[in-house]
Amino acid sequence: MKTKFFFLAMALAMVLPGVVFGQQKPSTGYAPVNGLKMYYEIHGQGEPVVLLHGAFMAVTDEWGDFARELSKTRKVIAVEMQGHGRTAEIKRDLTFENLSDDVAGLLDYLKIPSADVVGYSLGGGVAIECAIRHPDKVRKVVSLSAPYARDGWVKAGSDALANLNAEMFKGSPAEMVIGDSIVIVSPSGVRPALPAFLYLYVPDTDAAYREALRAGAKSLEAPANMHYGDRRAMIEDPHGNTWQIATHVEDVSPEEIARRLNARP
Repeated sequence: MKTKFFFLAMALAMVLPGVVFGQQKPSTGYAPVNGLKMYYEIHGQGEPVVLLHGAFMAVTDEWGDFARELSKTRKVIAVEMQGHGRTAEIKRDLTFENLSDDVAGLLDYLKIPSADVVGYSLGGGVAIECAIRHPDKVRKVVSLSAPYARDGWVKAGSDALANLNAEMFKGSPAEMVIGDSIVIVSPSGVRPALPAFLYLYVPDTDAAYREALRAGAKSLEAPANMHYGDRRAMIEDPHGNTWQIATHVEDVSPEEIARRLNARP
């Protein structure tokens, strides 16, 4: 009974609020905007800047490094637009005009009078449209890899966009949010078949590792400091599930991570 209780407690920790995920936990929410429940994350403090992802992308795909660096001096509002990530689709045309109105509505909801807006690809077009339709809410725009007209596109690019459909995305990785945790589902073949492979943040890796072994787990890796700032151990529970249990001990820049990787024997 004690063994079952221990591993049940570890599983519950994955789904209950308060789990530390990533290097710094943002504040998150869903804004009721123009019929959407629009997902957003806020990182840091300072002058506000909005980050708008590209098509078929989401906050966690695209803005991790940007948000981490910008949030050192700015309030970063990263959003997921209609039909992307954790913002569900609704019965409404997906247009630059509609998406830009959603961004303006989000700023109203957050009581932010105006902000800088950074967008990539689809998000770059939305950023430009925000400045056109809501100039009082936009201070500066940074538009990355976003066209303002299609007549310069090569035909193959236009044809590819016209023929996109849901079937083409089968087998691509997906994410599911449970509480404050993110479960990432990968296509078959990426890893050997396992009952489950979980990365769990805990207050004390060494203490959790020792308790897991006492409860019947098998050690796969003893606790050690990782190049990306976590102290991590790996165990296999009696049911065959693999757990990487970790405590975040330091924030590490991408440059330092690369340096540490290159220095490894």
